Amino acid sequence: MKRVAIYLLSIVMLMNVTGCKKKDAVENPEEIVTETYKNDPITAAAKIVEGMSTREKIYQLFITTPEMLLGGEQRKEAGDTAAEVLANSPVGGILYCGGNIENKEQLTKLLQTMDENSKIPLFQMIDEEDGTEVLAAMDGMGVSAVPSRKEIGEGKDPQRAFDTAKTLASEIKALGFNVHLAPVADMPSETDEVGIGDRAFGTDAALVSTMVGQAVLGSHEGGVATVVKHFPGYGSATVNAKNGRAESNRTYEEMQTHELLPLKAGVDAATDFVMVSHMIHASITKTNMECSMSTNVMKTILRDTMGFPNIIMTDSLSKDAITAYYSAGAAAVTALEAGADMLFLPADLDAAYAAIDGAMKSGRITEERLNQSVARILKVKLMRGIL
Repeated sequence: MKRVAIYLLSIVMLMNVTGCKKKDAVENPEEIVTETYKNDPITAAAKIVEGMSTREKIYQLFITTPEMLLGGEQRKEAGDTAAEVLANSPVGGILYCGGNIENKEQLTKLLQTMDENSKIPLFQMIDEEDGTEVLAAMDGMGVSAVPSRKEIGEGKDPQRAFDTAKTLASEIKALGFNVHLAPVADMPSETDEVGIGDRAFGTDAALVSTMVGQAVLGSHEGGVATVVKHFPGYGSATVNAKNGRAESNRTYEEMQTHELLPLKAGVDAATDFVMVSHMIHASITKTNMECSMSTNVMKTILRDTMGFPNIIMTDSLSKDAITAYYSAGAAAVTALEAGADMLFLPADLDAAYAAIDGAMKSGRITEERLNQSVARILKVKLMRGIL
């Protein structure tokens, strides 16, 4: 809240200096900022964007790890360079894994240090979708054991999905996290070639839709933002034996009664993010491009048809499905051009930044397009009390 006040107060003061408002019109600027935050986060986000440099805006698009930013392996502390690094590379979010966690005091300090050295507060992310590595690392920190999503689905009790998500969210929020990369909305086939496994609530579209919606609502009730994944759904995916890539031949009409239903339930429950997969789905991309690089998938289907207003993020851009076909820079520019707002785990952060900066200077990506994504990112940070 205080950081929002600083951003918007500076705009109010500038307007006074330039004569846009009479001096006596602003008697209590902080009160005005509070009202803007509570009632109109879209306008608040847009005003913050106006005061950002192009460099700051581009870096807001990226979600990295502590290691990508600070170097080393399995960073458990920020170190003396955190302030300098985050000033130079002010990313929008950081994903923490089991290797970053040693004990409660250490974890809390790491999260606080990273956030305190960020001009714009971070998405502090954790990925506990299968109850293994991350939960094991947080043993003894007040985080409850979580049943698999498969087990929850088999119980057919939506309240359990809500309660489990709410409890986990409140417990990880107490440690300093504000985004959970869940729930999984995929429905694996009998062969489950892509390995969704126990992360899925089941294979019945109606049941999974209900569970996904309740998991989103429960997480929000617990104070944590959600990431519904993996759009447009791995339900019919098989693995290409020649290149190891996930592919599907299901038609868009078929998907509307199957894979897309749980994802739409997540959108209807106001999920903060939707993660788009790298699978090949020619019937909806209309090309052989990955869904995470497809305008038809992200803009036409997810944004326009489903009406999703929040953050579209890619799956990890460090995965072989991307690095085997794109440079870090090409992947970042192509995904942004196609409609992604946040670029998850680029293979090379500096190269990805430079490519987007170059694309803007050449006119391939406009300032308006960049501002649209950054405004969505800041809007969610405002709505979830992060900013």
